[in-house]
Amino acid sequence: MNYFDIITGILLILAIIKGFKNGLIIELASLAALVLGLFGAIKFSSITETYLMEHIDSSHIGLIAFIVTFIAIVIGVHLVAKVVDKLVSAIALGMVNRVLGAIFSLLKYAFIISVIIAILGSFEKTYSLIPEEQKSSSHLYEPLKSIAPSIFPYLQFNEVREQIDNARKGVDV
Repeated sequence: MNYFDIITGILLILAIIKGFKNGLIIELASLAALVLGLFGAIKFSSITETYLMEHIDSSHIGLIAFIVTFIAIVIGVHLVAKVVDKLVSAIALGMVNRVLGAIFSLLKYAFIISVIIAILGSFEKTYSLIPEEQKSSSHLYEPLKSIAPSIFPYLQFNEVREQIDNARKGVDV
């Protein structure tokens, strides 16, 4: 066990605690809020921009509209999730919700750490950010490293995958 294992182990334990505290409904909503907020802000910030232009005179109106739209969608998703969470608790599924939340949060954070490892790995030729000794003596590095590459093909993020592959080959993206 080394520093990499200790740091990632602590992060994964915190993820389990957070997931258990929040429950599956809130954990799913937080992920959905980010995804929907991003896509919604991309698609609908022009509507917000039109409204804001009537009230605000700024050269950064596009960015402000994007941020306002993103925040509004995230808040909306979280409000809906809170209502659903209360309903789930009311019908005595609270403990199931919490256990599934802990599992989902663990998997979500493991995936995020795996993506970070993949990104850091793409810079290995130029910078050795995680020493080889740490990688080889780690119990968590290889299992975590394999998560994102095994999931990416199912996400249909061809453009993202191509950029990561090009970065690994040392090609400018």
